[in-house]
Amino acid sequence: MEEPIKNPEESTTEKAQFKAEDAGKATSTAAEKLESLRAEALEQLTAAAGKVEEIAGEVTEKIKAAAADIDVDDLKAQAAEQLVIAKAKATQTIEDLKVQATEAATQASVKIEAVKTEAAVHLEELRVMAADKLAVASEQFAGMQEQATEKLAELKEEAAEQLEAAGKKLEALKAEAAKELDEVTDKAKEFWNRLTGEK
Repeated sequence: MEEPIKNPEESTTEKAQFKAEDAGKATSTAAEKLESLRAEALEQLTAAAGKVEEIAGEVTEKIKAAAADIDVDDLKAQAAEQLVIAKAKATQTIEDLKVQATEAATQASVKIEAVKTEAAVHLEELRVMAADKLAVASEQFAGMQEQATEKLAELKEEAAEQLEAAGKKLEALKAEAAKELDEVTDKAKEFWNRLTGEK
């Protein structure tokens, strides 16, 4: 027995689903990279703030160590000036880091959007390809069904013709057999009449 014709729509749809999952994974990876850049920027900001505190502590320790030999007020003034300079540098560093972090986040966002756009275009191409293949497969499937229907009709017609021929042949055989039976019967009666002397 021949196997039933398989509709190709199921395998085509599964391939399209696998491609859509790959596009989703690419978008997720880009989002993770953006989050990593933001975390790195936050670590740099925290380190800069710690550096300011460290510088302030060092200046204070220097003031205490030299208090006996140096004018405390002058040293405090210098320390205050150094502290202001250090804070200004730290503030500038923090601002620079913020700008860099913002630029990195912007670039990452642009890349994510580009990946999303590319994935959407690729997904649409896959959908179009799948639709085209499905249309071709459906057309072929319909053609095969039509051919099968025509072949079945031909077989039915041929079987009907053969059945009709067989019926005619059977009727002919019945007629011939009836004729032969009549002949045998007549001969038997003739033989019987001879034996009995009847006419």
